[in-house]
Amino acid sequence: MLSPRIIHFTRSQVFWDCSTVSACETLPDGLPFPLSAIATTDRRWRGRLQRKNSEQDRSNLAVEDSLEKFWKSAVLNYTSCDLTNQADKTFAIWSVAKLVRDNLPDQYGCGLWSVALHEQLAWQVKVAKHGARMDVLQSGFPSWSWASVNAPILVQDRIVAKRCYTVKNHKGAALSFSDFKDKALISDMQPQFAASDSLAVRGYLICGRLERSARDKTHTFQSVEAGSSQKYEVITDEKLPEALLSSCFYLMPLVARKTSDSEIAYTGSALVLTATDDYRQLTHMRLTKQLLNLVSSSQPHPDKDTPHADRKSELQMLRRSVDALNACLHKIAKQDRELPLREGNAFRRVGVVQFHDLPAKEWACIRAKEERLIWLD
Repeated sequence: MLSPRIIHFTRSQVFWDCSTVSACETLPDGLPFPLSAIATTDRRWRGRLQRKNSEQDRSNLAVEDSLEKFWKSAVLNYTSCDLTNQADKTFAIWSVAKLVRDNLPDQYGCGLWSVALHEQLAWQVKVAKHGARMDVLQSGFPSWSWASVNAPILVQDRIVAKRCYTVKNHKGAALSFSDFKDKALISDMQPQFAASDSLAVRGYLICGRLERSARDKTHTFQSVEAGSSQKYEVITDEKLPEALLSSCFYLMPLVARKTSDSEIAYTGSALVLTATDDYRQLTHMRLTKQLLNLVSSSQPHPDKDTPHADRKSELQMLRRSVDALNACLHKIAKQDRELPLREGNAFRRVGVVQFHDLPAKEWACIRAKEERLIWLD
């Protein structure tokens, strides 16, 4: 994406791509728009962002194309790649993020932007799969960041419409990276947030359960609170393990707006959360199981004819998993020590809801609740 010129060698002919055109030997003057439409926005922005003398362009950045659209495309393309080391994903995409940030001044961290952070928290996976929340990612990134998931990511638009409701921080101000000790300041180095950084959020929590359809394996959130009969279709961050489904879940609206002045319905987004205490218990159980597997695998098995190289690789993978799970538990313990008020008020993301035409009565039930001060890990 950052290369000024790219050459593709195929079986039939050579294709080339630069900031102005995509072409091939058969069509040296450029590919027809239907064939290059998807790459058009990326191609234009790539050239403009790399132009050394870009001061003149900056005054017209919002006129020709959408820089937001370029970023969304970059994240989707990048997270769709099969990366060797998933833990390095934010380091690799920082080169793209820096170019965007320099032309759209904003604070950046963990793959998100500080302005309209409440909108971006509603990112969603394009395809849910088993084990997307890899252990090594949970110990390195907070669950509210898409960097904590190994899956293609669809980033949400920022400030897409006027909102009648948005979540806030504990002080009632807009969510922002400025709440962190290590701010995402403008510099050539990637802003580093500790894995223990939690978002201090003030919002509504609706207690409920997740129901999985036996037919298509989709999930719905069903409130268990009195006066609510609404079901919400959930886009989970991964294919949830059975052990997690027995937990209690929570719905936290992020943003909402009226569908129109005349309509008495609402549209918006919400996060599906699980208590950090429940997550800690499941992680402890998995750590115990992995430790037993590690001990068992370390013992000689005369009945097994496994090549030495394969056994060594298996042990290395088990050790990495054990280390990651252990690091995750230490991270949670550190958070609890630093913020004693977190007890019973810390949650982790497991999915997102995009609701449409939510009845005004249902929204009124939500707004009638008292807002809670929580920490989003």
